Amino acid sequence: MKVRYVRELGVSKLRIETRMVYQEDYQMRMMEQNNIVGLVQIECCMIDGESSFIYDVTGMQSMNKRYAGERFGCKEMYKIIEDLTEVNDSLEKYLLNSNCLLLDPAYIFWAADRWHFLYLPVKKSLIDKSFHELTEYFVRTIDYEEKEAIHLASLLHKETLMEHFDLKQIWERHQKRKEEMSIPIISSEIIDSNDFEDEEKKEKSKQNHPPEESYVRSNQNNMIREKKGNFLPFRKKQKRSGQGRWGDWEDLITDADGQSDSSPL
Repeated sequence: MKVRYVRELGVSKLRIETRMVYQEDYQMRMMEQNNIVGLVQIECCMIDGESSFIYDVTGMQSMNKRYAGERFGCKEMYKIIEDLTEVNDSLEKYLLNSNCLLLDPAYIFWAADRWHFLYLPVKKSLIDKSFHELTEYFVRTIDYEEKEAIHLASLLHKETLMEHFDLKQIWERHQKRKEEMSIPIISSEIIDSNDFEDEEKKEKSKQNHPPEESYVRSNQNNMIREKKGNFLPFRKKQKRSGQGRWGDWEDLITDADGQSDSSPL
């Protein structure tokens, strides 16, 4: 497969030349007749008996270039997974094969506040393998100061090693762990002032006279013994809210230099 850019008259196109012969079928007609959000527009032509696919990437920026020399965090990974999931659902709707998506960061493009993907009808490799290779890019490119990003990249990389995986289930497990690991902020419960009217007077009275409920009279020998209970007449309840921070992370696969031990894309 040979890939090259063609630029002329302000139009940028990416051309993929294959050594395969593609007999045009319903796939090309389906993409030509429907505007599938998240797919880059495609044309097919035959040159010397070999199929070439041309994509209009005018005004788009590849993932490789967008994050060259930069790091991205959970927000960016969330967006990539969200847009990929949306495209995959659209492919099912139009009876197109999700295995034909190219998930190499060099061929994923950003434009109009979303990611766009290339559909290559002659592609044979499974999308599971392609997505796992994309997670290797996540591991190499994430912001290592963001613990949630580290956990998510590690989880995706580990889970996608399995022969079969469900991206939505992986995402749900990540969200569940995020909720479990959050540490709430303590806040005082609001107390109704009507329930504790003249509180200051009651405190002063308590200092001079022990509260009656603190003692109980024994039936034997008329002895008085202390009754178990809270020392204070009331205690403000405390509850926890949902905001928190991340705990430890695990399973991040890196070598001594902090790079992925997997082979580069």
